[in-house]
Amino acid sequence: MNRGFIKNNVSNGPAALILSPEEKTYLRDKKNLVVLITQDQRPYSYFVNADHKGIVGDLMKRFSKDIGIPLVYIQAKNEVEAVDLLQQGKADIICDFIQDYGIAEHSGIKITFPYLELQYTALSKRGYLTDKPKVACQEGRFFNQIYVDKNYTKEDIQYYPTLEDCLDAVETGRADVTYLNSYTAQEILSESKYRNLQATLNSEFSHKVSMGINIDQNPILIKLLNREINHLGLTQVTQIINKNTVLAKRKMTLLDYV
Repeated sequence: MNRGFIKNNVSNGPAALILSPEEKTYLRDKKNLVVLITQDQRPYSYFVNADHKGIVGDLMKRFSKDIGIPLVYIQAKNEVEAVDLLQQGKADIICDFIQDYGIAEHSGIKITFPYLELQYTALSKRGYLTDKPKVACQEGRFFNQIYVDKNYTKEDIQYYPTLEDCLDAVETGRADVTYLNSYTAQEILSESKYRNLQATLNSEFSHKVSMGINIDQNPILIKLLNREINHLGLTQVTQIINKNTVLAKRKMTLLDYV
């Protein structure tokens, strides 16, 4: 079952996005919208040169088309940095913010309706998971706060700058397990480098994904974003997810043939 889209907030049919007069005025005064990206995890969200791709990338391209103005991207290394940049006025939107009202309020962020749901997968080395595993976590992720910190002791948590560092820690035995969204986990397991890792779907945890703006920003923007989320059709969202997962052709390295 595909749980990637949120039925309660996404409409069923394609139609032109109808904007209110105040939303049209807001957009007329904007040359572009500056958007923060906090994930570099193929096929969920990633860049090829300056082109934002993946599930989130394709959804944001649709958003840009619907509102008729371009998006300019800034890639933050993690969610904590993205919040700092938003509060400094460096951007208008965080496009993939965890849908947690407590974290949003504490961060000074107002979030939209959710537009995706992510399930999380645990990756471990085949046959090496212990009863008291060491977990490798990427620094600055809110996932750590709402899941890892509640399920592991401080002594069992190791922090690394990037997802690749976390995967390498598990691969080399410095850590026993790391967590990532299931879309990216499937992609990782197709790579020769990590052929010794195995996945277990963590049915205990999933979270929804929203967009977010500075709480002091023009409230018209949050209305506009929610309008777009409501406007997206279930068929279209599903097609975008499938295009980037089920139907995607992965690139094979020479090691795949060994």
